[in-house]
Amino acid sequence: MNKSTRKRIADEILAINKIIDRISDISSGEEDKLGSIPENLEGSEMYNKIEDAIDFMASAIESLEEAVENLEACNENC
Repeated sequence: MNKSTRKRIADEILAINKIIDRISDISSGEEDKLGSIPENLEGSEMYNKIEDAIDFMASAIESLEEAVENLEACNENC
């Protein structure tokens, strides 16, 4: 790979990291929402949907972080 390609990959790494930050902010908001639900609604459909959303966002973040790691390895080793 040449310098130009490495730069393009580095730019995409920055973009992915920004997406990770935005998803983390959204997830934090959902966690706050979950924490403010009264005890008598724990286990309700709404509660479960919020929990599911948090889990899906965590999974998405993990996948994006793995993509960043792979791209960084590509830039360092190729």
